[in-house]
Amino acid sequence: MQPDRHVYRYRMEKTSTPVRNYVAELKVEDNGAKTSTVVWSADFEPTADEEKTLEAIRGFLARVISIPVKN
Repeated sequence: MQPDRHVYRYRMEKTSTPVRNYVAELKVEDNGAKTSTVVWSADFEPTADEEKTLEAIRGFLARVISIPVKN
């Protein structure tokens, strides 16, 4: 995390997910009033069926996002 920009970028070198050139970014946007919004975006090239790959990536992100966060 870069404290001055609140951005974290990463790339997957190896994955069992059917993608290549996967690069993602997490951004924390200050909403004021002691709240924030996390924006997670990713770019990649599917190496298998595109619809199934997109479904798998969306499922992964949904599971990660639904993990309870302790305050």
